[in-house]
This record gives sequence, structure tokens and C-alpha cells, in this order.
Amino acid sequence: MVPLDADNVCLRGSTLRNTEWVYGIAVYTGHQTKVMMNSAKSKPKFSKIEKATNKYIVFTIGVQVLLCFISAIVAGI
Repeated sequence: MVPLDADNVCLRGSTLRNTEWVYGIAVYTGHQTKVMMNSAKSKPKFSKIEKATNKYIVFTIGVQVLLCFISAIVAGI
């Protein structure tokens, strides 16, 4: 019998090199582990200027589409 301690544990994503064989056992591999909780993708961050610019661009495109529809209706009449 050999007790397990922190020196005998390989975390997810680690690589074993220069070994011919390895014995393994799964030790709590749930979603609440530190490695799994840190692997989540982060949300994209936008500055206030980027958010305002995006709103202005959407507004400008909306106005242009509206003007195209009005122009098409007037040209058809």
C-alpha cells in the first residue's frame, strides 16, 4: 500500500513525459474542481465609447434602411 498525497496527483491538462508506464485513478473530476471552474470563458469587455459607437452605427443603418424604403415607395408612385 502506498498513500496518495499532493505529489502523486496529476491535474487536468498536465502532460507526463519520460515515463514508460503509469498507474492512474480518477480523483473527484466534477465541475466544482478548481481547474474546471477556472476554465470558463470570460465575457467580452467593451468600453463606454465602443458601446456608444455600436448604438450610433445601428441607429445610422436603421435610418438608412428607412430612407431606402421611403425612396422606393416615392419612386414607385
